[in-house]
Amino acid sequence: MVDEAISAAGWLRRADAWLVRHPDLEHAARGVRGFGGGGTWMIAAMATIRGRPIPAGTAPFVRLGVTKYAKCAAAAFGAFTATVPWGVASALVLAVLAFYAAEARSVFVFPATIDFGRRGRKAAAALHRRAGGTITVMTRVLPIAAFMVFGWIANARPRRNFALGCLAIVLWYESLRHREASTPCVVELGATAPLTIRRIGASHGAAGANGDATAVEPTVTRVLYASDLHLGAWGSERAMRDLLRITIRERPDVVLLGGDLVDARRALPELSAWIRRLARFAVVGAVPGNHDSRVAGRVEAAVVAGGGHWLLDRPLRLAGLRIDGAPTPPSTRAERRLLCAHHPARFTTAVASNYDFVLAGHLHGGQAIVADVGGRHYPGALLSRWTGPTFVAANTTMWVSRGVADTLPIRFRCPREVLLVTVSGAESSHCITAATTALHAAFAR
Repeated sequence: MVDEAISAAGWLRRADAWLVRHPDLEHAARGVRGFGGGGTWMIAAMATIRGRPIPAGTAPFVRLGVTKYAKCAAAAFGAFTATVPWGVASALVLAVLAFYAAEARSVFVFPATIDFGRRGRKAAAALHRRAGGTITVMTRVLPIAAFMVFGWIANARPRRNFALGCLAIVLWYESLRHREASTPCVVELGATAPLTIRRIGASHGAAGANGDATAVEPTVTRVLYASDLHLGAWGSERAMRDLLRITIRERPDVVLLGGDLVDARRALPELSAWIRRLARFAVVGAVPGNHDSRVAGRVEAAVVAGGGHWLLDRPLRLAGLRIDGAPTPPSTRAERRLLCAHHPARFTTAVASNYDFVLAGHLHGGQAIVADVGGRHYPGALLSRWTGPTFVAANTTMWVSRGVADTLPIRFRCPREVLLVTVSGAESSHCITAATTALHAAFAR
């Protein structure tokens, strides 16, 4: 099971399994008194999970607990007094939601302080963001808190419920601390959640002519595609920092920037600076988008000034892979062909030109995904038939990115993303042939 899909009930079940295997933790929970005792118990729980002792340190658990719940109480009081004219019942509901919204923002502060000391608050904030932000975190915190507060009615074991709830948070924290991927955000404002990575083509090996798994491994090219940077828009700088971190960590061979690079002329120096940073770790190629037409050739000049390749002028060739910025007739050379596009409507031309792959963006996934039907995101697919993750026709496969940033930075169940595609050269078998064949068969049906 992928951690992102684990609900509050799932974390509680995992915590229950841990308590069954380690009854000493449940026994120790019976003696917990106050924030100091709770923090000490959490150290023991983290040591049990990791299988090694954790130094007790001097974490100020009492001060942390008092500060945390004072903020929660202040948020609840403010919400109650602001909404009590609407009725006491409504005000109470909103007060509870405000309390747990504040609680969600600092849910990892205790374990983060154990691990990171004075930097615990910053670490907790980073993990809160990785977990999907306040609303997403609340979908787990509220059920866990309800179980801790009211579970005794069902099982008459309040101490065990306390241990289960705290251990569920610790297990969630451990998962986030070690995990590269992030929890998809329910509602996102201004690029507050981290970029997600959609990995395409995980297999690197290739069997030989006789099916020999020990045959020479094909030359592979790792392509990182990032569309719709919208530099100059709110949240775009944070998104670019994420893109740089992903580039440094993943070490792709080439970073392709798929258009809508800037939203204003003032962002052109910023574009050059970011490309210069990216180019330290990978070859960088770029194409324009519709937003870039506002500043015409200045975008091209900014890309080249930063050390990037303007793909409309000339293709990139890397390990048997040709990357074009505009459709060209089929080549006689033995090479895979990839079209780096902005608008997915280029797919029709790419199919006619016999491209192997197309990478596109532009549509931002619709920015709100209420349902996925037939491989498309709705309601966005009502406006454009290309609003979906993958399209296949003839021998061509297109992946459409949901984009890195937005001019209007609001999203609902539509996490921003980059595409990481692993491609092998034409002289050896393609690392995603099996996946592409399966897609062709599925679409044919």
